[in-house]
Formats: sequence, structure tokens, C-alpha cells
Amino acid sequence: MKKCLFGGTFDPIHNAHLTMAEAAKKAYDLDQIVFMTAGDPYFKTSEKRITPAAMRLEMTRLAMEGREGFVASDMEVNREGHTYTCETLQELAAAEPDTEWYFMIGADCVESIARWYRPDIIFDIASVIGANRNDQIPKEQLEATASRLREEFGARILLLDWEGGDVSSSGIRESIERGDYSVPVPEKVLEYIKEHELYLQEVDEEAILEELRQMLKPSRFQHTLGVAQTAEELARIHGASPKRARLAGLLHDCAKPDADALGHGPQGAVKAKEHFGIKDQGVLDAIRTHTTGEAAMPLLSMILYAADYIEPGRNKQPRLEQLRREAKEDLDLAVFHISEDTLNYLRQKGGVIDSKTLDVYNYYKSKVKER
Repeated sequence: MKKCLFGGTFDPIHNAHLTMAEAAKKAYDLDQIVFMTAGDPYFKTSEKRITPAAMRLEMTRLAMEGREGFVASDMEVNREGHTYTCETLQELAAAEPDTEWYFMIGADCVESIARWYRPDIIFDIASVIGANRNDQIPKEQLEATASRLREEFGARILLLDWEGGDVSSSGIRESIERGDYSVPVPEKVLEYIKEHELYLQEVDEEAILEELRQMLKPSRFQHTLGVAQTAEELARIHGASPKRARLAGLLHDCAKPDADALGHGPQGAVKAKEHFGIKDQGVLDAIRTHTTGEAAMPLLSMILYAADYIEPGRNKQPRLEQLRREAKEDLDLAVFHISEDTLNYLRQKGGVIDSKTLDVYNYYKSKVKER
């Protein structure tokens, strides 16, 4: 039996991890790839945020589903204290003495493995596969390093060239922090990330609330709290991120003291980005469109558009109870009726009708009628 240990923080595991493992499995006729999620990686303890090990392990398990010869191990997650590869390999070898062990690392780690904790033990137990993605390290340089390791440690070094996109866990985290979920991870992993609201931007809500309390009139501040609460509730019902919806609700009127009725949405998006440091483009778009709306709004924008109109402090709009019920049961219908009521109000008062509000009315009217 030939097995390969593939360790990593996997925060999150992504498609390039899987592609690299497939390439190694095929190249060296491996029977199994053991994905070892790090519990407390000593080289990353200085980072500000690492997702809890149990969650990283669960994402790894989800990525293994339906993939023959791929398994997820919880050995390092269950080990207390720092985790070292040499100790993991010793445990694996002791448990399966008849298994021929391999250990896969990226080409950059081939350059540094001699400085790891007890590399001699690693080389004694396993053949090391150095996976060089897209010629990340020049072949001549990598082969020279491998030769030094063979000479110094008697290491069995195998060099694997494989093609992979420019994918990294850090890049995926940064994309999601910006509200971009079009990331190269398995579908079930993405569902888990969304369900548990992983990798969202961390904000100091208490500081935001205190600044808003100072900035807004008391009635407007209470309205803000009501919108945030309602948006969070609607997000839970409709499968959006409650955390993102609450943040959009808190900041939707942040430009209200300085802008008019139609302008405070776009100006609020700018202020949320530049003053409050919000990176999530979906949150910023929801703030930008919360007053006028726009056709074919993303779910988060629809939620904020509705929450602004139906929050508990509202009492003058017509058919509010109907709209509150519709917002929970049929968000498309609620958005259509809110835009309809808005247009009727503006026409009665002789107010300015923004073309985007007409677009919302026409788009959602058509969408509701087509069903």
C-alpha cells in the first residue's frame, strides 16, 4: 500500500489542492492521499486569524466526498499543542508499518524543509514529493536543492511538475472579504463557508454604533437599529448572510446628515467604504441602492431595500402588515409592492421619481407575473 501525507492549514481547502493531489496520485501510482488538516501550526500562530481547526477539518472532509482515494485525517487536529510533520509521520508509520509513505509539499517548501523541526525523521520515513506548480521554482534551482537534501540527509526527493491556476487560500479569503464568492473551491465547501459566514470582514460593531449614535438624530438612529434587525431577520429566512445584512442595515443611512433623500444611498456607500473601511462590495451595493433600488437586485440588496421600508419603527406606509408578511414569504412580491407604493406616494406628493425606482417596479412586476 502506497499512501501520501498531504498536510496543510486548508483555510480553506481549494481546487488547486485537489488538482495537485490528483497529479501526484497518478504520477506515483499512489493508493491514497491523506489530507492532514493542521491543528495548531507553529509557523502560523502569529497570524491574526486562523479558522478554528474543527471547521477547517470539516471543509476538508466535505472536499473529499466522492473522490476515490482521498481521505481526511483528524490526527493533528486532535493533538494538543503545536503540530510537527515529523511526529505525524512517526504516528502514521507506527500505526501502519507495512505502508510505503510519501509526503507531498509545494516546491517552495523543498527550499525550506531542511530548516523544519527534525527533517531527518521526515526523510527517514517518507519519500518527499516536491510539487512545482507552473514552474514556480526554476527546475535547475529545485534540482540543485534536491541534490543537497539527498546528500545531507539521504533524502528520497521526487519532483513533480504540474499545471495549476493562480489559486491560494489567502486569495480566496480576501475575495470573500470583498463579498466575492466566485472562488475555486468545491461546491459543498462554498456552501459551508456561506452557512458559517467564514472569512467575512471583521468590524467593530460597537464602535460603529457609537459613531452612528453621535452622528444621527435619535429617531434616525432608532430607525437604523430597526433596519439592521429586520435585514438580519430576512437574511436568515432567505438564506443570505445575517452578518452582512446587519452591517448593511447599520450603515445604510450613514450619509444621511450630509445628503438628500435620493443621494444618501450612493453617498452612503462611499462613506461606508472610505470612512468605515468596508470592503464588502455586496454590502456597499446594498447601501447604494437601498432608497431607489434597481432592476435585478442581488439578494442582499433586495433585503436591505425591503428592510428599510418595513422595519418596526415604520407606521405611516400603507399595507405595512401585508408587506412585512410578504417580505418573509415572497421577497420578489414584497419588493414589487414596495416600489409600487413608493411610486404612488411620489405621484401624490409631486415628488421626483427616479428612473431606477421605475426600473424596480417594471422588473419585479414582470417577474411576479411570469410565475
